Amino acid sequence: MEEPQLKCHRFHHDRRHNHHDKPRERDAAKTAELYASTNPFMPMFLTFRKELDEHHDRRERVIKASRDITALSKKMIFSLQRFVLLQSQHLNLLADSF
Repeated sequence: MEEPQLKCHRFHHDRRHNHHDKPRERDAAKTAELYASTNPFMPMFLTFRKELDEHHDRRERVIKASRDITALSKKMIFSLQRFVLLQSQHLNLLADSF
């Protein structure tokens, strides 16, 4: 019977611990916002963040286009292989009929 009490205690401890984290997160966000508004370097870092976000977006578009091209290339190759196979089977059937 001691194990369920331990589990129950752990659950309440975890639940209580998570509950206390939320005000701390809000306080940290407020502190960061206050620091950002008074920090003279913040506009420079915001510019860097914007440039990095744009670079990341371009990179993601290139990766997606590359994956699309690869998928379409595979489909094209398989279609050509199937066409060549069917054509050779058709020619074999014609040759056998004569």
